[in-house]
Amino acid sequence: MLKKIALAIVTVFSLASAVSAQNNPQNNLIVDDQIASSNRYFNVYGGYGVLHDYTGVQFPITQTGTFNGGFILGSAFGRQLNQNRRFEIDSAFRYNTGNTWTGLGTAPFDGRIRNYSTMFNLIQDFGQGPIRPYIGGGIGVAYSDGVFDVSGTTFDITDAAFAYQGIAGISIPGRNGFEFYSEYRFYANTDVNLTNVPAATSTNFTYLTHDVVIGIRIPR
Repeated sequence: MLKKIALAIVTVFSLASAVSAQNNPQNNLIVDDQIASSNRYFNVYGGYGVLHDYTGVQFPITQTGTFNGGFILGSAFGRQLNQNRRFEIDSAFRYNTGNTWTGLGTAPFDGRIRNYSTMFNLIQDFGQGPIRPYIGGGIGVAYSDGVFDVSGTTFDITDAAFAYQGIAGISIPGRNGFEFYSEYRFYANTDVNLTNVPAATSTNFTYLTHDVVIGIRIPR
């Protein structure tokens, strides 16, 4: 797993470097000091996140845990590679609580799960109008921890994993280089384990969320 994560990170950095190197200086965003000052930016964002159900088999029973809607908070440092392409290092925190557990009947799924991620994103902007759509994607690493109680049985999540996401949004330019934006994010981890602590057994849990966020980009 660590080799896969390292390879993925190296791949993104290589792609970003290749794109930057191919930019013609005459067409690059940096054409004078005023534009150069907006070549880098910082952004902050927050929003609402829906976490997909957990479904696993604690032999011989298929069990399902559902989650309440939660929140996402994050920030990123970005750089314009050219007029319509950006590279970002993005960190986010996601939080959800349990709702119900279904196996031999239905019981409360009491507890919470937290997810911390660092992602490397490539973003493609479209157009130069008052509203600019964009799409992108990223890969990186994530760490999840969670503790849940189901009728006195403890379930635990403590795991690091490879992470990936897809992004689609719109930007609205403001004054002095500031931009306001709203976006949708599809985000997922692989190979996160949900452990039944008393039984000392675990099953894979695919951490997968749909997030809607709003934020602001601040030129540096």
